[in-house]
Amino acid sequence: MPRGLFTPTRTLTVATLALVVLALAPYRLTRSLAGLKQPVEFVLAPVQHPTSIIAHFLRPPRIHGASDDETIRALTLELDRWRAAYAASDGRIGELERLLSDLQSGAALASNLDIVQIAAPVVGGPSDLTDGLLRVRAGSGRGVVERSTVAATRGVHLVGRVVDVSRGMCSVLPVTNKRAGLIDAVVLTTDGLGPWACQLEPVGDGTLTGDMVAQAQGLMPGQVAAVRDRTWPIGAQGLILGRVTSIETKPNGRLRITVTPDQPASTVGEVILRTPRIPDGQEAAP
Repeated sequence: MPRGLFTPTRTLTVATLALVVLALAPYRLTRSLAGLKQPVEFVLAPVQHPTSIIAHFLRPPRIHGASDDETIRALTLELDRWRAAYAASDGRIGELERLLSDLQSGAALASNLDIVQIAAPVVGGPSDLTDGLLRVRAGSGRGVVERSTVAATRGVHLVGRVVDVSRGMCSVLPVTNKRAGLIDAVVLTTDGLGPWACQLEPVGDGTLTGDMVAQAQGLMPGQVAAVRDRTWPIGAQGLILGRVTSIETKPNGRLRITVTPDQPASTVGEVILRTPRIPDGQEAAP
């Protein structure tokens, strides 16, 4: 049976030749056929649109005028900035949580006392000053009173007593400074027989030492020594001086102990000032 004039093979061949001729022909001869592309674009556009979206997602556009390396460096720098900001914020949150804990600890100790607590930074330490005082950024403008206000750290650890006050600053003499003199204390034992009284004095190396009362027993390293001294302000009573780090027996049978604060005064960066609440129009007794 004779085949038709336009078989699939012949049609494909003719179409291929026509495309080759049109591709090689000058534009002035083929521009009249440009209108034929519009129906084709109309048909293909719905298919091309989602395809272009996927391609754009997989290969995002490059920054104009920037190489791949420059783009990566810029993005890395921005990421580092966010990391630094996060680290700073996280650190500040930790500081505020610690400060809140200190204030709460001190408030629990002073629950039956009319004590005001003031958080303040230390702006000068003993190692920076020849007089061995701590300079604290809080003064009479915030209720600090000379010799009636004491400084603590971690809420319940005694640092020292305020010995000088101005409007915006005060000076604290650490309890471990030799000029601070004797302080009465008690050691809290775990055998139920204490607490036992003692009188401690600063040695000059950051520790305090002194003799226990004659009947003291059950003392062990690590036990806590706390303030019980009527010559110190009410805000100091019960605050922790430190822990027993050594015990020796003297020839007369009395025990002599050394107490070391948990945090040396030279490393304190912030204190809680504990001052009695003074009614308006009255002054604190020294």
